[in-house]
Amino acid sequence: MRNAHLLATSVKISRASESARRRSASSPSGLVKFSVPIRFLGYGKVRSSTSRGTLLRFPGNHKRARRCTMAITLVNPDGLPEVELYRLVSVATGSKLVFVAGQVARDEHGNPVGTGDVAAQVEQVYLNVATALAAAGASFADVAKLTAYLVDWTPEKFEQFMAGRARASAKLGGAALPPFTGIGVAALAEPDMLIELEATAVLD
Repeated sequence: MRNAHLLATSVKISRASESARRRSASSPSGLVKFSVPIRFLGYGKVRSSTSRGTLLRFPGNHKRARRCTMAITLVNPDGLPEVELYRLVSVATGSKLVFVAGQVARDEHGNPVGTGDVAAQVEQVYLNVATALAAAGASFADVAKLTAYLVDWTPEKFEQFMAGRARASAKLGGAALPPFTGIGVAALAEPDMLIELEATAVLD
């Protein structure tokens, strides 16, 4: 039922966009109003909404116009506790999936980063995921789900985790708040690794 709902939503948006493009041919301003689900992502503030947007007409560059729509909507459903670290549900209407393998605290040359420092390693893995997403034409705004594997996790490490994520968010220009699952593990591939982060993104 969920897949059918997402498919129906995707078809409605596709038809609305096509209809809008046809109407734009007779619009002297080149601007056409349309309604699509959009998501506002800022510095730790997210809300989901269905609002009116503006489809910009760029002759010969329809891909740029389509990026006005968002493939991911983040929500905190009524009846569930709100979590500051992430949103509980993401609804994806895009058709292109991007899977990012688990990223660890290594720089571009494969050198360890932040040995023994949880915050430094968290910052590095978020930046590495952002680099991997960019290679696929995506960003954290397109992420539907994050999964983190945390070595010897204890509640005392939470502040360090948040500090590292905040530093990464500042460098990336905004907080990453998609649904998140943290899994405590005994060890990762190498002894110095304290966190591994993988992501799934969806594009239009």
